[in-house]
Amino acid sequence: MRSQHQVIPLQSTTFDIANARIQKVMSKLIYTLNEDIARGTQHFCDIRMNLTSSTFVSSWDERQCIVTLHYSAPFQCVHKWKEQAEVLIDKCSLMDTDESNVRFIGRSKGVKIVVTGKGEEQTDCDIKVSDEIWVRGERIKYIKPEGAFQHPNPRVMYHALEWILDCVDNIKKQSEDCSERHVRLLEMYSGCGAHTMVMSNKVIGAFDKIVAVELDKRLVDSCIYNCKLNGVEDVVRVVQGDAGEYARKCVAKKTNDESWWHQEYGLLLVDPPRQGLDEHVCALALSGTFQHMLYISCGRSALQRDILRLHNAFEVMSCVLLDLFPRTDAIETLVHLKRRRVKIPPVC
Repeated sequence: MRSQHQVIPLQSTTFDIANARIQKVMSKLIYTLNEDIARGTQHFCDIRMNLTSSTFVSSWDERQCIVTLHYSAPFQCVHKWKEQAEVLIDKCSLMDTDESNVRFIGRSKGVKIVVTGKGEEQTDCDIKVSDEIWVRGERIKYIKPEGAFQHPNPRVMYHALEWILDCVDNIKKQSEDCSERHVRLLEMYSGCGAHTMVMSNKVIGAFDKIVAVELDKRLVDSCIYNCKLNGVEDVVRVVQGDAGEYARKCVAKKTNDESWWHQEYGLLLVDPPRQGLDEHVCALALSGTFQHMLYISCGRSALQRDILRLHNAFEVMSCVLLDLFPRTDAIETLVHLKRRRVKIPPVC
């Protein structure tokens, strides 16, 4: 890297919480660039110049890997960067038997370069990670776009999905109301469909009608594709939009959805960002027909605030803490809330 025109070697440290594929790629990349600095060669000068950080993403089975290099200034020569990246992939032995499983990406000031190790031109729509997970004997498949949020920890993801399905099983067993709304789910902040695909699975899923709301178009497109990939496109309707705005329209009954979808729901599933629920989503939960709510939280203070908002109408039935990001202070909290038979005064 460069700082004030001085070459600074990359710090070579272990990162043993990552999977084996990322550890291998990371260590070889750091070693190769540092060797270029130590020997005073210029084999990878365009790769090193203005390099500020890097991110590594791999599929859960570790067959695919995407390395993104971030730069503080525009590329001086895109052609040279591509040539050096092609050599770097080969020199670091990043390619296994299937070369298409590796991507190198350079990002700088709105410019994005993709190198595959085969000299092919790639577009944004080609840069995806394919994943699958087995849940209760069913294979759930995903396509996830590079650069968008995705669950990095498959083991924790599996436990989260199992907990959600256990909650739904208990809800169905204990329910006194057997109306059709109990097979309808409204999911807010749905992402690429990590939970949606399981909940809509025709063997282990509990719902035959799901509306999934997501703002990020890349994740919306991936969710639609994942529905087709898993054969549940007749069960799931994916809506692109802000969860708060969609909730506001639901409260006002102005969603403009087809009547098949615009019906009462039995369960609300939310997986918001760290800042928690939009106030309109809370209002929808309070005024809607939901008898149960599953809240997946990555922000402790926001979760506490939102539970207080919902306290007069919902009570906490169970919760679980999951260490999705090891060695950080971030804890994923999954909470099952049930509507109270009688509302109580709000907590001041």
